[in-house]
Amino acid sequence: MEKNSEEMRADGKKIRLKSFIAKICEALDSNEAGDDFTQEEQDGRFTDWADEGTDILTEGLGGDLEDSDFIEVEDYFKNWEDQRITEDNELEFKQVERFVLEEKNVGRERRR
Repeated sequence: MEKNSEEMRADGKKIRLKSFIAKICEALDSNEAGDDFTQEEQDGRFTDWADEGTDILTEGLGGDLEDSDFIEVEDYFKNWEDQRITEDNELEFKQVERFVLEEKNVGRERRR
């Protein structure tokens, strides 16, 4: 079953929005030189993000955002955060697992 143009446009919007949310969440609070942003630089960046987000949500047509748009953005932020927490938990588990294995091996070596 092929997707119609409406479904394809919705999928493209979701991909762009997910990528946009990740870009915001992973953004550093410093410029390329490593200095903290000034208030003016932060304001400019926030304005750019607001414009880009509005463009994605309205599909470039402009106009006002609907309540459903804000809910959609909240859902994507929540999903991004949940994914990051899952990844962090998996990394922490692997580190603990590696530590326990190393300690077991050290203990075996001592008993020999």
